[in-house]
Amino acid sequence: MAKPNDWTKQVHVEKASKLSGKAAAYLDFWAEFLQRVHSQHPSWTTSSASSRQSWITLPYGKSNIWYGVLFSQTGPAIELYFGSSSAEQNMAEYNKFLPYKDVLEERFGEPLVFEPLPDKKACRIRYHRAAGGDVLEFENREAFLTWFIESMERLRGATQHVKSLIAAKI
Repeated sequence: MAKPNDWTKQVHVEKASKLSGKAAAYLDFWAEFLQRVHSQHPSWTTSSASSRQSWITLPYGKSNIWYGVLFSQTGPAIELYFGSSSAEQNMAEYNKFLPYKDVLEERFGEPLVFEPLPDKKACRIRYHRAAGGDVLEFENREAFLTWFIESMERLRGATQHVKSLIAAKI
């Protein structure tokens, strides 16, 4: 099994040491998240680039749709994000999922938040961690990593199933 070597770890440490506060915490957190993804779900992404932002993306299978893994204002969240440069295209893709809302939620195991975001170009289907949380809560790091991986397993399973239903309908 491939693992990051010491050089890769050192680069992350050096980058994080030049940053302060949340940017450094995000860079370190997403590096560990990606290590776990590569270990547990190598088909999800080949990216090893961490981020100083509150979010990171994973491919969905279309260039204008992706999975978001993020610390929102209310805490950890995951989403299916429709983010092309065209608001009409995003809404069209989002609308393909709406007839399957019950299937998505049944497969996911909990209610999802469907957000057409009418004042923006993008749309999303999101799930929030009920207990909230912040990347600076280092004592909760393991719980956040586990929550992100387990929640994304369920979201990917549900959305990929619906993706196949949509494709079969076309």
